[in-house]
Amino acid sequence: MTVIFSYGLLAGLATTLGSLLFIVFGPPGRRSIGFALGLASGVMLAVVVIDLVPTSLEHGGWTSCLLGMIIGCLLIKMADARLDKTENTVDSRAVFKKLGILTALGIALHDLPEGMAIALGYSATERLGPIIALAIGIHNIPEGIAITAPLRAAGVSMAKILFLNLVVALVTPAGTGAGLLLANQVPGCLSMMLGLASGTMTYLVASALAPAAFRTSTGPGLTGALAGTLLIVAVNQVL
Repeated sequence: MTVIFSYGLLAGLATTLGSLLFIVFGPPGRRSIGFALGLASGVMLAVVVIDLVPTSLEHGGWTSCLLGMIIGCLLIKMADARLDKTENTVDSRAVFKKLGILTALGIALHDLPEGMAIALGYSATERLGPIIALAIGIHNIPEGIAITAPLRAAGVSMAKILFLNLVVALVTPAGTGAGLLLANQVPGCLSMMLGLASGTMTYLVASALAPAAFRTSTGPGLTGALAGTLLIVAVNQVL
């Protein structure tokens, strides 16, 4: 239990790492951002196709897997709906600060089911937990940048930004703890919960990560997606 909880903690802290990278090195270029988002997309989609869905089917069937995926999509869609869609048309510190805080809130809301996915994957097979944690950790790095950029534009101190990122990062291991408790108390729902994790990750890739990668820089985005897919294939061969 301690081992898988540490996976959730490390995956969550990748958000803080993204914030630190932004603070130390400044905003990355469009090509770097496109590649990073594409990499996260490829990693997460490969985990869903290669690991999560097949494992869900092994522990249940298509009905429970599909039901879980639908619920996962709806949950993350509701979390996304919390984000303010207001465009930054006014160069105001208040606008940037509000955007940074709302972004942090939205990320925290979907970090909870992601943390649960790590625990549920580990409960299915010990190999699956670390793979999911790797996928989530990679995509948490640009999320840390997404929180930090508008807050820095608003003039918020680096200490406060890092503290906020740390709070958001701790939501992932909290979700891992909740997932462990759920898997132990209601083991029969493992198939549906793995489907839920699949739905959550698929929605994130389709609605946010992949479009953002290709919109930012198409070539590096495609390269990153391919690299992410190959990375998960290689990890599956090793673990």
